[in-house]
Amino acid sequence: MSIFQTPYQDFNHFLLIFIRVGVVLFILPFFNSKTIPVVCKIGLTFIIAMIIYPVIDVQSVDFPDTVLGIAHLVGGE
Repeated sequence: MSIFQTPYQDFNHFLLIFIRVGVVLFILPFFNSKTIPVVCKIGLTFIIAMIIYPVIDVQSVDFPDTVLGIAHLVGGE
């Protein structure tokens, strides 16, 4: 499954993957330096998330409907 063929309803699963990859990428010492622009870090995070998304089984995660549930899920990431 390609990220470009994903229905709009499954975008929230991609967002969780993007957040998880972004947190890991921003914590790494090399990428945490100020020499690499934030735009490049976000772009690299997006590319890595696009590569990982088709591999992960998104049907196994139940995405909450409330804002508090989403905040709890993002906080757990």
